[in-house]
Amino acid sequence: MVQSLYERTVDLLSADVGDELVALDVDAGHCYGFNSVASSVWRQLEQPKSFDDLKRSLLSEFEVSEDQCTTDLQELLDDLVDKGLLRRTSGRDAR
Repeated sequence: MVQSLYERTVDLLSADVGDELVALDVDAGHCYGFNSVASSVWRQLEQPKSFDDLKRSLLSEFEVSEDQCTTDLQELLDDLVDKGLLRRTSGRDAR
């Protein structure tokens, strides 16, 4: 079974503000504020990652149930794809 990968589509100028991230898409002129969870996901996506890889990492980093993590992560990734910051690609075989 092939699992989709998520990857960045833009390079954002960013600055850490506590555990949050403020990022600017210079070309589009948009500014984004990422909370601690979105910041963690964005940092992890320096290299393409699968949903399962991202979820495993978040479950080890944050105190959250697996169901809540699944729901929230999917909403976040969908939002970032809708905004054009990420794309979903065909990936590798799932393990």
